Amino acid sequence: MNALIIMGLAGVGKTLLTKNFGEWLKEEGSLKISRVNLDPGVKWLPYKPDIDIRSYVSVEEVMVRDHLGTNSALLKAVSEIEKKWLKKVLSQLNGRDLYVFDTPGLFELFAFRPLGEKLIQRISNLNPVGVHVVDASKKMRPGNVLIQVFIAFLSSLHLEIPTVICLNKIDLLPVKEKDQLINVVNNFDLALENIKGKESGLRREFLEGMLEVLQSIGLKTRIALISSKTGEGFFELFDLINEVECACGDIF
Repeated sequence: MNALIIMGLAGVGKTLLTKNFGEWLKEEGSLKISRVNLDPGVKWLPYKPDIDIRSYVSVEEVMVRDHLGTNSALLKAVSEIEKKWLKKVLSQLNGRDLYVFDTPGLFELFAFRPLGEKLIQRISNLNPVGVHVVDASKKMRPGNVLIQVFIAFLSSLHLEIPTVICLNKIDLLPVKEKDQLINVVNNFDLALENIKGKESGLRREFLEGMLEVLQSIGLKTRIALISSKTGEGFFELFDLINEVECACGDIF
């Protein structure tokens, strides 16, 4: 495995994970890392990308050039990446041990539009692994976290790549809530009990059905609890990445 695709909904901490997990991999594994920014709309990054899509197209540039609003410009920029710039960006990949791709902030523009599929196809020789980041901060109800986990499985199936799920921002959680989350995401019986006790109506029915689907396809991997800010859980995340790639070889 030579490529990590950092994915997830807006605001879950993808970019900070790209920065700090990349640094962690450099220090712990003595790996030569390249970070690739694929978000044409980001105005500031906490790291210096080795390859930056904004060198070719940016949302601000498209807004001015085509007289578009922010959302329309973002859609057009992503379309231009897929049709015009992706091949040129990928031509800059040059013999690093690992490439970490920081995907657009609006997850659906990557995972459920042609850009994601085309990227995976073109770097298939790198055996890419997805890292789907979920917001687990205390503002999130356990049911909401489960919905995000379900979205992660859908994107993994759609993109057809092995995917690790990590619950981020655990530095914001009290120990009790952290333990509760571990139980909810890694034990279907406890998750179902939690849903029946705290949810109601159509939402409860949906969450119960979602759990049935996850059980039927088989949840075969643990879910890592991490903090992209403090680095907590990075060892576990690293282990999970190697687990999903055990058939193809480890990073090291």
